[in-house]
Amino acid sequence: MSGVLVVGDVINDVVVRPTGPSALDTDIAAEVSFVPGGSGANQAAWLAALGVSVRLAGRVGIADAGLHVALLAQAGVDTALAVDPDVATGSIVVVVGDDGTRSMFTDRGANARLAADDLTTGLLDGMSHLHVTGHALIEPAARAAVASLWQAAATRGLSRSVDVGTAGFLGGFGSEFLDWTAGADVIFANPDEGRIVVGLDVTASRDDVIAGLLQQFGVVVLKLGPEGAIAATGPAVVVCPPSDGGVVDPTGAGDAFCAGFLDSWLDGAALPEACAAATRTAAAAMASVGGRPPLRPATSLAPAPPSAVTALPWERLRHAARSASATAYAPYSGLRVGAAGLTDNGAVLIGCNVENASFGLTLCAECGLVSALRAAGSDRLVAVSVVAHDGEPLTPCGRCRQVLLDNGGPDLLIDRGPAADPARLGELLPAPFGSGELATRKES
Repeated sequence: MSGVLVVGDVINDVVVRPTGPSALDTDIAAEVSFVPGGSGANQAAWLAALGVSVRLAGRVGIADAGLHVALLAQAGVDTALAVDPDVATGSIVVVVGDDGTRSMFTDRGANARLAADDLTTGLLDGMSHLHVTGHALIEPAARAAVASLWQAAATRGLSRSVDVGTAGFLGGFGSEFLDWTAGADVIFANPDEGRIVVGLDVTASRDDVIAGLLQQFGVVVLKLGPEGAIAATGPAVVVCPPSDGGVVDPTGAGDAFCAGFLDSWLDGAALPEACAAATRTAAAAMASVGGRPPLRPATSLAPAPPSAVTALPWERLRHAARSASATAYAPYSGLRVGAAGLTDNGAVLIGCNVENASFGLTLCAECGLVSALRAAGSDRLVAVSVVAHDGEPLTPCGRCRQVLLDNGGPDLLIDRGPAADPARLGELLPAPFGSGELATRKES
């Protein structure tokens, strides 16, 4: 299996777990967590955690675009996020009840402005599967953009899947959903979502829902929450019980379920094995707060020796740098620049250029990257990619080479694009003025 392209939302989740009794017009004690979320981003992160090569397409606001790119890159996701200059990244307040139920208050923000320019067919390069979340089909412009990509994927021979994902937002459309997702190999839905899609009333049984969906889709996977799941294809029906595990936060369990199923199914597993993998992944998601897997330990991203440069995540760094360039402030030169660096403890950090009317006060993207390095408490950079807004690499200027020297050393690898091997900083800055000069030549 090659890569999976996920199209869906990126959201800032605010998870509220009340710890005191309900009351009106007064304070209620609660545990409040701020975590990254969004069905598309969650599913992409879980796929990456399972070892799948995954790319996420979506839209975020300019204020926190760099943060989302960095977090997804650290999770192993190749991001292709459009940056909205006017509308903030979407937000959800999730109130978790004692019994694990949730109430969600959603502002879709920049997600609602997904457009054709955000979903070019180039995103399908290197992909073998397209997965779309239902939230990406709510607004007409976004729906048209997804439809074009959906058809392009079919033309290229990619398999396709869809997660309905939202009865609340899609309830007004009903069976139109079948037209939007025609040809999908797999559909994920809970019973309520399935009834809406098929056009059944609330009295319809689960069997009725599955039968209706099987008329349109090759594989139907019905998510049943704490009861597990049912998967069906033709006459074959598999009932899959839930995996054991405590519930800390159910947010993102359905997203993890989809990722677990796709990882197994795309690898050729039969329905029982794929369904069991899905419930295991869902159980893992419910064991911690938030909808994504905990970020991998720093050691898992430890860089390879300089001689093994192909082991470094250059594509991830390039994508992160390009996304960072979208947030740059460059009204004078018109050259927006982004920088992304891999630290010695495995984090991916970013920076962008910030120009000033007094030109000499301009801050290069590499300066922002080094500031992020120190703010994160990391010690040094091991690999850096600097690109313009067009995605083409840039070589750090002389001042930035000196700045990077103090924060990465002469063995720091500088990206020169996919067509050339990276360069050591020592090659770009021969005979440098370093800390050793100060230590050996200062007056006593």
